[in-house]
Amino acid sequence: MPRATIEFNLPEEQEEFKMVSNIGHLSSSICAVDNRMRSELKHGLTFESPEEVCEYVRSELCEALSYIY
Repeated sequence: MPRATIEFNLPEEQEEFKMVSNIGHLSSSICAVDNRMRSELKHGLTFESPEEVCEYVRSELCEALSYIY
């Protein structure tokens, strides 16, 4: 089975290490936003305004990024 190893020089590369370690949160949030947008388009929009859509997307992404930064 193929394997890959990623090495970091800590503490110098702590930020990069944290990003790679928590990339699953960002990936999950992107998928959640995509699923919500697809559902909105397929079943009808439930957002009240374009601003509400932007607030939703920013909220989801900011939460995911909080694990990284």
